[in-house]
Amino acid sequence: MLKLRFLIFFLLYLFSSFAISAIEPINLSELCSEKSCEGRIWNIKNDFHKNYLKSDFTPGMDGSKDWKEVRTFPIWLNQFYPSSESTANYTLLTLFDVPNEYFENETQMGIRMGEIGEVFTIYINGWKITSDGIFEKGQILFHRTIRGQVYHLPKKFLKPKDNLLVLHVVGDPRYDHTGLYLTRGYEIGYYDDLKYKTQDRTSLGLIAVYIAIGLYHFFLFLKRRKELHNLFFCGFAIGAGIYFFTRTNEIFELGLDSEITQKTELIILYLFVSCYYLFFSYLYFSSVNRYLKTLFYFNVSLAFISIFPPLYICEYILRLWQLSAVFFVLPAVVYLLYKGVKTNASYSKNLLFGSIVLILTAMFDILDSVVFNTGIAISKYSFFIYMLGIATVLADKFTELHRQTEILNATLEQKVVERTKELSKSLDSIQELKAQQDGDYFLTSLLLRPLGSNLSKNQDVKIEFLIQQKKKFQFKQWNSEIGGDLCVTHSVILKNKNYTVFVNADAMGKSIQGAGGVLVLGSVFAAIVERTKMSTLTSNVYPERWLKNSFLELQKVFETFDGSMLVSLVLGLVDDSTGTVYYINAEHPSLVLYRDGIAEFLDQEMQLRKLGIRITEGNLSVRIFAMKPGDILISGSDGRDDLLIGTEGENKRIINEDETKFLQFVEKGDGNLNNIAEHIQKFGDLTDDLSLLRIEYCPEHSISLDLRPMWKDAVALHKKKLFKESLQVCEEIGKYFPEETRALFLASLNKYHMGDWNDSADMAERVRLREPDNLKVLLNLTFIHIKLKNWNRANVILGEARKLSPDHKRIRQLDRFLEKQGKPIAPTEHWT
Repeated sequence: MLKLRFLIFFLLYLFSSFAISAIEPINLSELCSEKSCEGRIWNIKNDFHKNYLKSDFTPGMDGSKDWKEVRTFPIWLNQFYPSSESTANYTLLTLFDVPNEYFENETQMGIRMGEIGEVFTIYINGWKITSDGIFEKGQILFHRTIRGQVYHLPKKFLKPKDNLLVLHVVGDPRYDHTGLYLTRGYEIGYYDDLKYKTQDRTSLGLIAVYIAIGLYHFFLFLKRRKELHNLFFCGFAIGAGIYFFTRTNEIFELGLDSEITQKTELIILYLFVSCYYLFFSYLYFSSVNRYLKTLFYFNVSLAFISIFPPLYICEYILRLWQLSAVFFVLPAVVYLLYKGVKTNASYSKNLLFGSIVLILTAMFDILDSVVFNTGIAISKYSFFIYMLGIATVLADKFTELHRQTEILNATLEQKVVERTKELSKSLDSIQELKAQQDGDYFLTSLLLRPLGSNLSKNQDVKIEFLIQQKKKFQFKQWNSEIGGDLCVTHSVILKNKNYTVFVNADAMGKSIQGAGGVLVLGSVFAAIVERTKMSTLTSNVYPERWLKNSFLELQKVFETFDGSMLVSLVLGLVDDSTGTVYYINAEHPSLVLYRDGIAEFLDQEMQLRKLGIRITEGNLSVRIFAMKPGDILISGSDGRDDLLIGTEGENKRIINEDETKFLQFVEKGDGNLNNIAEHIQKFGDLTDDLSLLRIEYCPEHSISLDLRPMWKDAVALHKKKLFKESLQVCEEIGKYFPEETRALFLASLNKYHMGDWNDSADMAERVRLREPDNLKVLLNLTFIHIKLKNWNRANVILGEARKLSPDHKRIRQLDRFLEKQGKPIAPTEHWT
């Protein structure tokens, strides 16, 4: 019985806004008798004049044929007077009678406008009743398209018969709402009764409930950020509340520009409907597919576009959205609800039924706005019931979650104990495996230790290492590290001269993979050095030849791994007596020269690819550089450049790409390796193994000779065909200035003219290793090998010359000569 009383009370409250006074108001859209109703006659015209306000004025008496008679509502003025202008003036007038009951009662009267706009003034019997909106200088400065507003109507302006009602309307003739937009709601009666009819207290109460529900679920989302369905339900509920408020009459009492309120209504509509289907997607599936994302972006785009154009354009955008809602959004919602039912999601059947009812009422409201124009919005009542239903579903879901949490809390202690045991077992297994792995690492590090030694013995050439491998570990009481970087130096004797040989290498991969490459490289290189020390034949070669042979031997070893193990390195020799540096760079960061407080790169371009990548003979060259007393050379692996300097987003790391930063570190550290490493790690975090090798040339005694007169003497003697004397001067230059390649080439020419072709070829080969693109050297070397009848070698050298200058006259002559000898040019060969 109590429930029945509550239901009756609720229904009475719900429809209380439709109660009417005992005296029927004067209907301005219809004339009704006891038997039937017919449309009231309105006369309209597309201009306005004060003469129209005279009580005796009748349409047509001004001689104009533009007056039109209208008997049905709504009166959309753009349908009667089409125009492309942005504003236009209109006059709407009609006659009405006032029953005597109104004059006999002292109650204040009023006039109600269902909807009128955009700027208007109301006159009765020539008296101005009210006006709203601002129109100045041909522009509407303040729009006031109002709906359901009631204005005071003094009785002294009225008479029993033939009262003249004149509406002066100014608006956009392209906009449907210019004129009298609705089919009903235009009345004259008692002010309080009309005001009471316009007050939609039920809607305001429902709106407050929607917003409260939305805020509640927003707070739930803040507590549980992963439950995005709460966020979108919040947007749905609050958006619906704001949208329905823009549809009430109360919003026009705020005195806002109606263009702003109407655009707000449209924007909120597009957005809160998007939240509706996103809510279901996250509720059922915890994700959103591409189709729904596209719909969401489409609706957001419409909302954004609606900010700028005039209202008549917004009407077209609304029609576009309504079509998309029917043909795209509605099927998407139906599909989501169907999938929810099919997957037996909680309360999916209840939500499906409620959604069907809501969609039907929403479709009626859409048709009403397009066709019927009654102004009845029944969806707000069905929406209230639907909203409470969803809130109940979410509340039950939250309650179930809370219940499960209580159950988990009750058994938490036991589960913690069981889980701890499982984790302890897993941890023991992991620690056992890690101990085995660290043991392997430790044994490998012991093998690597003797391979990376500084065994240089000369005091004039000082060598220092700094190595920080990325992988650090502890095995029992020992702390160690393992990686793919290597620094090693030895002292060797070549051609009875003392040299310091150095290697700075970086094997591909980190940890055990890189260490494997270092083991191979270090072992092979140690064997090369020992063979050089023990074999007179191996040590009786010039430094260029020794570097070439050593590099090729290492290259052959790593080629056998078929690209699975690559190594970048700098392999070099330092002449202990002169400080001359001979080196080969295989895709390793450039050597840095630190002289007089300034650091600069020695290598401006890549010379060779890494060890393990096949190369052709002509690509190999030996670079040479003369150090001065006090000079410092620093070699380093790419760990010096690959520094982590920041992060962007959650997973994207920012790695330094400026190689010149290392020059700044060298200068700031004054060439000291520890200081350089400190500046590197201040700038960024290491992401790779780091190795630095420092070579300083600091002889106790240095000989200062002038090269220019010696070179002039050598050239002059050669021109005089005093080849032996010229050779002696060239050898003297080579002793003190080994980097002078031109003197070495002149010595080769002298040997050739003296008939010592083997020594001439050996010297020319050294020049070729230094300058592989010197065409003159290649032609001379080809000719020497022809003299020695080394046909294959002559073929190879001539092939290199042909690549540099295919049309050279001398090359064609040598080609013809070799063909006559039955030795045609062979294709490019790999070094063996």
